[in-house]
Amino acid sequence: MDLNKLIFSITVFVFSLGVSSTLMAQDSQSTELKDFKLVIEKTEDGIKLQCKKGAAWKELSYRTCDFKEQAIDEFGMTSVNKKTLKSDSKLADFLITIKQTDRGISLKGIKGTAWTDLSFSLSDKGTQSIDQNGMTLLN
Repeated sequence: MDLNKLIFSITVFVFSLGVSSTLMAQDSQSTELKDFKLVIEKTEDGIKLQCKKGAAWKELSYRTCDFKEQAIDEFGMTSVNKKTLKSDSKLADFLITIKQTDRGISLKGIKGTAWTDLSFSLSDKGTQSIDQNGMTLLN
């Protein structure tokens, strides 16, 4: 591992700890969160998501035209207003939105997250891992 990657990993880790602890404090009245882990990758023409834990889907991708927001839950792509008719105790119960911006990626945690907003820059083919508590290290 070269020095730049090591410094970047340490910076992301320290930032993630600060964001996670701050956002967890904001969510003191919510119920217990279920674990999920997603990896977000910026591709040439859109965004690719991989679920490592907590969802029924393994991979989603979509083209990001006009910087439109896309809702994602434990069952895949959805809409914010859609009522979930089914539940699965083995899956995390979450609803987030993701949007590519001119500065990177913007996420909103609507249900099942300790965070309400996350945003970060992401280079082409760059990846960022998130979970119910915020940004996390890839592993």
